Amino acid sequence: MSLTIEVILHVPVDKLSGVLNSDLTSSLIRSVRQLEEVQLKTRTHRFVNGVRNKGISGRDLALQVLGSAKRPFSYKELAETFQAKGFAPNSVSPVLSILVAEKKAQALGAGLYAMPGFKPKK
Repeated sequence: MSLTIEVILHVPVDKLSGVLNSDLTSSLIRSVRQLEEVQLKTRTHRFVNGVRNKGISGRDLALQVLGSAKRPFSYKELAETFQAKGFAPNSVSPVLSILVAEKKAQALGAGLYAMPGFKPKK
């Protein structure tokens, strides 16, 4: 009993004649057809403004902005700063949540954030 194996090859056109000219005396070519070009899905990285490395992390940017003045900053101000640096404006929310949980930022309410220890004037 002879074992028969089906082999499917994807061969570039310029190499096809070499494959077909090889010793195929005991083989049967069942079909030859052109394949449609297939785009392989590759893992893509997120790019913002055409740049992957923004030079600063969202966490560092938030700390930099909050520490730049002794005043509270609104969520909108922070979102606009993030957007100006190439981040998505809604990426400020998780960063602020983490900083508040780590007590590196203070949520004052009404969408205002400041560095810890900020005392609003009465």
